[in-house]
Amino acid sequence: WFKIRLNKDVLKLKVVFICLGLFFLGLLPYAYLPIRSSMNPVWNWGDISTLKDFYWHISGKEYKMLFQTSEILTNIKEFIFSFKSEFNFMIIMLILIGFYLKYNQSKQKQDFKMLILLIITVITNLIYSLNYQIGDISNYFLITYLISSVFFSVFISNFKNILQNLELKRGFSKSVYCFYLLILGILLGLLCQNYIINDYKDDYSALYYWSNIFESVNKADIIIGKGTHDLFIPLYIQNVEKKYQNIIIINFYDFTKPWRFKEVQKELPLIKNDLRIIKRYNNSKEVEE
Repeated sequence: WFKIRLNKDVLKLKVVFICLGLFFLGLLPYAYLPIRSSMNPVWNWGDISTLKDFYWHISGKEYKMLFQTSEILTNIKEFIFSFKSEFNFMIIMLILIGFYLKYNQSKQKQDFKMLILLIITVITNLIYSLNYQIGDISNYFLITYLISSVFFSVFISNFKNILQNLELKRGFSKSVYCFYLLILGILLGLLCQNYIINDYKDDYSALYYWSNIFESVNKADIIIGKGTHDLFIPLYIQNVEKKYQNIIIINFYDFTKPWRFKEVQKELPLIKNDLRIIKRYNNSKEVEE
């Protein structure tokens, strides 16, 4: 069906070292994590104080328990819904045409490397994401959205070439500019559509909700929430706006891992280490006690 040609130059020692150097250069941002962790931040996610903790953090080992095949059908529905939300029907059709054009180009050149790379990347992204049980699952489809945009750009490039040939043969003047204006109009329409859906600049319900809670509790009270979705607003109020700082806020999940438990100890120093937490942590299971 197709052939994969291996360029022998990629096996040269110089090329291998350059590729490895660029690979490790791309990993450099991870070096910032232990540096920032050692500076006593407001929220020390992962507490990367040892090499083991650093590996645990960057490998996402803490979240392996969230991979469940039972969520595939639900996540497939979410993917279809989110994909339609990111791209309207017209752009989805142009993406499919762009994929077909890219396939034809690869077939003519007998060079499928780029197309195969893009397909493998999409498949890998979907296999990883569709098995993941998390509330904001649509964010994990971002790579697939980006590659879909690549095929959309392939369509634009090919159609532009067609219009340029028509200009030369039949004298269709300014057709390319009209085409660009049409594409720009479609993209601006999509941008406006997404902006209207996601425009919450006048929505203060979460702020009012937590302000009322803060006003109704005593200074010595402890507020326990479950997850960052519950507690992002109150933590913002305390750490950014510097309000209600005398009220202690505890995340329920802070009791599930040793590094999270250290965050609790910052607020409540009298709490001692619990061996059950460390034991469950080593088994990659959350504490239920």
